[in-house]
Amino acid sequence: AVVSTQSNPKREAQSELSTPADQPDSGVHSVLPLSPDVLVPGGADYCVRLWNTRHESDSSVLSGPREIIGRQVYRKSIIRDVEVIQAEEDIAMSYTENKGLSQPSPAHHHAVTDLAFVKTTQPCLVSVDMGGIMKIWK
Repeated sequence: AVVSTQSNPKREAQSELSTPADQPDSGVHSVLPLSPDVLVPGGADYCVRLWNTRHESDSSVLSGPREIIGRQVYRKSIIRDVEVIQAEEDIAMSYTENKGLSQPSPAHHHAVTDLAFVKTTQPCLVSVDMGGIMKIWK
């Protein structure tokens, strides 16, 4: 992460959390607020996440590559006097290899760029990626 040398705490926190210039394939492309405490971001890592700022243990990856789903834990920490929630790999999680044929991944194969919450007969989350693929999550 890029760290600012200026003494403005807000700017320093922004710099600490920003995407490094040498990693163009990382970062958040869209954020959908579901409530004041719940955000759904979509990113360049093909993931759709649920971030619960009040109860970080309720945060999770809703959709993403198989090697990420269920392998992250979320913890609160302080970066330059700003409380943040960080996703970390759960090193205690055991890896199990799938034998035989597996189902196609429901994950996006490009960066997730748009998110919407739609209420029809039941509430749905809609995600769209850079490849133009739209997925509807019940």
